[in-house]
Amino acid sequence: MKISPLHLIELPPMECSQEGVECRVQVGNCSDEGWVVPRYDAPGFPIVTAKVAAKRDDSGQFAPVLFITWRQLPDGSIFTLKGTEVRVVEMFTNHSVCVRYIFCNTLRTKKTVQGRWTFSLDRIVVIPNFKYQVFVTNLPKSDIGNYPMITNITVPEHIWDTKVKWSVPKYKENGDLVITIEFEPEEFSDQYKVSICSPDLHPDAVYSTLPPVDNKPFLRVNFTLEAWRINHCFLELVVS
Repeated sequence: MKISPLHLIELPPMECSQEGVECRVQVGNCSDEGWVVPRYDAPGFPIVTAKVAAKRDDSGQFAPVLFITWRQLPDGSIFTLKGTEVRVVEMFTNHSVCVRYIFCNTLRTKKTVQGRWTFSLDRIVVIPNFKYQVFVTNLPKSDIGNYPMITNITVPEHIWDTKVKWSVPKYKENGDLVITIEFEPEEFSDQYKVSICSPDLHPDAVYSTLPPVDNKPFLRVNFTLEAWRINHCFLELVVS
């Protein structure tokens, strides 16, 4: 079995700066040299969440990625925070990717709801059905009791749960069959193709492309088929 190694989406160039903090991204070099200090000089732990999402890769195709978010508690240790290290390990192959956000200025207490600085990373491409460990550590690291925040995550086979519903509400007067298909749109997609496949139907004749839509909980499409053409008991529905 050929497995694509863990890798980052490189385009557009990664940015981590935001209002109040100038930040640069460092990829690959996660040596501890120069990043270990006495425990009382080290920042506190981040609050980490990780989930699987979809993002266009460098080829323009959607790929599964890890969407990692971390927040920093507004305690006194925020003034010693110099950056954050995110390391993801693919447990089957032991391949890993390491990204550091290096802060070029001292963070201050943020005057927002809960007063927490929030950062995120959504560039690490993963493989369906594989298991990963996500390690998030604030910098500099403590010389004693340096425990990163660890999250275990399994990538599902299908990122998008379409929640498709279908119905055959009626026959039209001329004997045509009306099939209604309804599904929940995906957060990262802006266009859909819905097809009905059967040996009785021409592959180019029974599909519909839905244009981009905003803030609709469900999308609906109707197909009208000539009932006399359908001799098979099963129809295959494809939403992409």
